[in-house]
Amino acid sequence: MQINLERFRKYLDGFKMYVEMMSETALLDLQANKFFMSQEGYKHSIYNKAQSILDYKNWSTADIGTGSISSKVNLAINASENLVFKQQRIHFKNKINDNPKLAEQVLYNIYCSNKDSESFDEAVSFFGGKYDLIAYLFFIKDDQKYLPISSSNFDKRFALLN
Repeated sequence: MQINLERFRKYLDGFKMYVEMMSETALLDLQANKFFMSQEGYKHSIYNKAQSILDYKNWSTADIGTGSISSKVNLAINASENLVFKQQRIHFKNKINDNPKLAEQVLYNIYCSNKDSESFDEAVSFFGGKYDLIAYLFFIKDDQKYLPISSSNFDKRFALLN
């Protein structure tokens, strides 16, 4: 199914007008837009905190199966504030407990490989289609490329776009 581009443009234009009206500045640079940052800027501090906790650039394949990877990711998920629902945090811990070594391999692949599409598929296969959890895992890898999402909000928005 394809997005209705006419509706998409209509809603995007409405979003731009709303943000510009609320902030009294153009929506060219979201990080410089005070209104947008007041609504969404907290995500940058979550990202920075999670990056510090993960320290994935210092992971090695020898860490897989030791519990250190899942422990760090679990701490980063606990720092997610409202970006990961409580049920998904519990689900994450349960999946780790079910198969710790495979869980850490999946997490290692997310953060230490450049194969994001394959890592995404592995994550969905292992953790399930938990939008907020999977989106958050990728967001804390690269906040310039990925956004944390709420499945209920996105499902409604996609319905508006057909």
